[in-house]
Amino acid sequence: MEIFIEKYKIKTLKDIIGHDEAIRELRNFINNFPNVKRKAVIMHGTIGVGKTSAVHVLANELDYEIKEVNASDFRDRESIEKIVGENSKQKSLFNKGKIILIDEVDAISGNDDRGGVQALNKILETTSFPIIMTTNDLSHDKIKELKKSSIQIEFKTLSNKDIESILKKICENEKIIHDEISLKKLAINASGDVRAAINDLQVSLAGNKLVLDELTERDYEISIENVLNTIFKSKSLQSYKMTEFLDMDLNELMLWIDENLPIEYDNIEDLEKAYVRLGKADLFKARIIRWQHWAFMHYQNILCCGGVSISRSKSTIKPSVFKRPMLPLKIWQANMRNNKKLSISKKLSPILHISTKRIFKTFNYYREFIKQDKIAEEIKLNKEEKEYLQNL
Repeated sequence: MEIFIEKYKIKTLKDIIGHDEAIRELRNFINNFPNVKRKAVIMHGTIGVGKTSAVHVLANELDYEIKEVNASDFRDRESIEKIVGENSKQKSLFNKGKIILIDEVDAISGNDDRGGVQALNKILETTSFPIIMTTNDLSHDKIKELKKSSIQIEFKTLSNKDIESILKKICENEKIIHDEISLKKLAINASGDVRAAINDLQVSLAGNKLVLDELTERDYEISIENVLNTIFKSKSLQSYKMTEFLDMDLNELMLWIDENLPIEYDNIEDLEKAYVRLGKADLFKARIIRWQHWAFMHYQNILCCGGVSISRSKSTIKPSVFKRPMLPLKIWQANMRNNKKLSISKKLSPILHISTKRIFKTFNYYREFIKQDKIAEEIKLNKEEKEYLQNL
């Protein structure tokens, strides 16, 4: 069983509903490049409205290569110049037209920015290829400077009627028994987010019938073993609903799934599908942390539980003993090692007149020097710190 948001992902411009004007503006910009005053576009609109998908579809129909990057990967001026700057000058591998897509441009690192926005703005003015950026919030502080060098194209929030028509088409294709009132409710609840509406449609199915009965509250909890058994063995998208009764944070549950997934799924294709969906869940987790947009937790839940579950080609009743995730332990061990490394760096800093941060980053250069008894005594290393150095 496929996840509907993957199966019904926009593939052609004809699939795009409600954005005719925005698509026309975007096509004109690409077709007229480089004979345009501004060499970049900022596409703005609410979450799930179809900005990124529209760029991919248009690039495909125009036979353009597309280089997509996410702004959250930019840490400083150097990374922007390397990732975006080089691509803005290099020709396409197959000598085709090229579009550079910067997704979530407002996610450029905050305190660690170090001139990142200014570097990107300079690239926008000199690029040899059209640059398209997406954002959910055009008023964001990071966007103000970039707007001066860019054309703004709005992807308007889809009407409830538009979303309803998309859901109706899916129901007809999937032979789902439905009624107009239920589709209207799904469209209204989505608040313009098509992906949310499609997700809600799929998880509200009982067989081939759309049922919008709300989950009744239950006064009990279930174990992690029960949840994992359901996810790994039932092959059911509905398995995500069990997390409501699990006394565990969703992020911790993802660690359990990640630890046990390669043990439970022995088919390489099933494993690949499962990890792709788990990776998408992790992406939504990152967006929740970055934007505090908690509505994304619904996507994270569906993908990491239901998405992993339906990735299995066949259900199974084989009993399992699930392993506790090792990642938290490994992180704790790494932190303990780093704590010793940091404490030594702090002690060495006033003697060498070098910052603690710099010593920490280049610690290997000083390792043999610190191991000398005279130096160790001078900076007053304790027993644990000396043992740490000897074990390096």
